[in-house]
Amino acid sequence: MDRALIVTSLQAAEDRIAIGARQISKQRDFLSQLEREGEDTTDATALLREMQRTQESHMAHRDQLREKLAAVKAAKSAKSDTPISN
Repeated sequence: MDRALIVTSLQAAEDRIAIGARQISKQRDFLSQLEREGEDTTDATALLREMQRTQESHMAHRDQLREKLAAVKAAKSAKSDTPISN
């Protein structure tokens, strides 16, 4: 995977994580509202757990992309540090 594709994929992953964080926050608020009103929270709780698992997956993917980007940068740095022989 080349650097540009990694950077693009990393930005997309960061965007998904930000969206997920907002959705999780809204779901928590909704769950709290249901609890205050004495409503059944079974489905809302299950959805929140699924959202959290998905978020964890997105974060793991982002972390993998960060590692790949660091490896590409290190390889490029090592290549530029190598003296040219005649």
